[in-house]
Amino acid sequence: MWHAPVIPATEKDCVALLEVSRKIFATYQFEMPLTLTLINAKYMIAVFNIGYDKSSAAERLRAHAAYRKLNEETTRLGYMPYRCGLASKPINYYSTQQYDFLQKIKGALDPNKTLAPGRYGIGGEFEN
Repeated sequence: MWHAPVIPATEKDCVALLEVSRKIFATYQFEMPLTLTLINAKYMIAVFNIGYDKSSAAERLRAHAAYRKLNEETTRLGYMPYRCGLASKPINYYSTQQYDFLQKIKGALDPNKTLAPGRYGIGGEFEN
């Protein structure tokens, strides 16, 4: 399972991201593999991997809880996801106004709901 927020390529943002993510990975008892990829002079993508034993129900629940907390905290810091994996399907990243606007665009471009159903915070049911 992975989470990939886009962050400004600044020392301040890297430090903020590391402070939050280290606490989350420690709390949920996972190692914290992280790759930072500079995509231009201003932004980079931080890719976190949460490796877990899928045959263990307890570890699977802990991994999903860690993922949701990481997603919640990076979004709170203003770091939106670059791409969304399957674990992100029930998450809504947007304000009500943004969500309504994106739903209208999604409905016009994809009336049969076949493109990335439920991903990227639009086109499905979400928690606020």
